[in-house]
Amino acid sequence: MNTPSGRAVPRCPPLLTLECVGHSFDGGHIVVLRDVSLELAPGEGLAIEGPSGGGKTTLLGLMAGLDRPSCGRVRFDGQDVPDAAAWTRLRAARIGIVFQDYALVPTLTAVENVELAMFGQVPGTAQRRRRARERLAEVGVADCAARRPAELSGGERRRVGIARALANAPALLLADEPTANLDSVSAAATIELLLRLHAERGMALVVVSHDRGLLGRFTRRLRLADGQLGPAGEP
Repeated sequence: MNTPSGRAVPRCPPLLTLECVGHSFDGGHIVVLRDVSLELAPGEGLAIEGPSGGGKTTLLGLMAGLDRPSCGRVRFDGQDVPDAAAWTRLRAARIGIVFQDYALVPTLTAVENVELAMFGQVPGTAQRRRRARERLAEVGVADCAARRPAELSGGERRRVGIARALANAPALLLADEPTANLDSVSAAATIELLLRLHAERGMALVVVSHDRGLLGRFTRRLRLADGQLGPAGEP
């Protein structure tokens, strides 16, 4: 790439790379993903659409190292991640995940749910509590800190889940159907929140969704169908 002055600028290496990734179950009889390749640059935003059951959640799981591909390679910062333990350390430090079903611990308060992501990363109870409250304030639910998930609305639970995903300032945020099960007002607010955080923090963001309003806010969109990744149509 060249600058306006004509001087060459080194191309930034991808943050995340998938090379010919496939994933199957039942000894290869059920194929979920086939020959999926993509590169995601640091700070880039990507939306992935596709039908239910098309493998979108599985794809996010492979990006996060929650699953291992049946074939192909997943690299982070240009490096192979050798095993499950290495993926666990990587998720703790550099990857945040917003789960479709919230995945909050029902017996913990909102602030405790956010703190949970910091164990092993942030030393000291007081520092973890302070940062957890900062994250909740950042996503607009500071007043929910002492409440448990059952005492929160769907939109509040989603924001607590986002706060937890941001706990350790990730380089990559993965969001699985972040507007699912929300009313239209909460869904719109969640979209704006994710895009604001993406812009302000400069982190890469990958969203899988059916929400046309969310998909339309991304410049780069792909479609996953029949296990294969290709160009998306107009949202």
